[in-house]
Amino acid sequence: MSNILHLFRYSLLGLVLVLTLSLFPLITFSQIVTQATIAEILDGDQVFIQNQKVGVNSIAEQGQQIRTEQARAGLKFINNAVIRLGNNSSFIVGSRCIKLQQGQLLISGSQRGCIGSIVAVTRGTIYVLELDEETGEGKIQVLEGAVEVSDTEEPDTETQIIEAGYQIKVLPSGLLGIIEQLTASDLTRLLQGQLFQGFRIPIPNLHNIIKPPSVPRSPRLPRFPFPSR
Repeated sequence: MSNILHLFRYSLLGLVLVLTLSLFPLITFSQIVTQATIAEILDGDQVFIQNQKVGVNSIAEQGQQIRTEQARAGLKFINNAVIRLGNNSSFIVGSRCIKLQQGQLLISGSQRGCIGSIVAVTRGTIYVLELDEETGEGKIQVLEGAVEVSDTEEPDTETQIIEAGYQIKVLPSGLLGIIEQLTASDLTRLLQGQLFQGFRIPIPNLHNIIKPPSVPRSPRLPRFPFPSR
């Protein structure tokens, strides 16, 4: 009887340990992000926090806007997420997500991104948010891993899983479009564009991102000697 009780206690302890470890990633993931630090600035000095021009190591608090004009910026968050902000772009440091207001930004790590009421949830991946202020159309493009996309204003809407190599549009109405595969030209435009070129601070797992297919070289034609006259 004593052996059975000991076995039961060890089994119970093991179950508690397993449950605790399984919840740990969720606790880490749900960490509230309240600060963003500007780690690097490229192409100029037009980077602003709440419309005040700032430099490297400046900190934006929760609820504040970070904006660029003719400049780009790389940022770090307290949960080790990395963000790259394109020129003429802006976002709000939110407690629940990074809310893009205009332009283009890249997110790497466990950081939610928002376009309007549309939220992209991830546990550590690389994806891009775009929002055209004039047309009101946005995009969520996944380059590594996968993200879950949902509408906070329409909780009954089915969650969409966007995997690496695919994108989904956010229509001007705020609704989600269909999932589309990124074309080779889409990938080339992204990887050779402002969110990848010139930055010094590396992106974790960058080697895992989806890449455009290589273009096969044309076969060399055999060369025949010409007869001499």
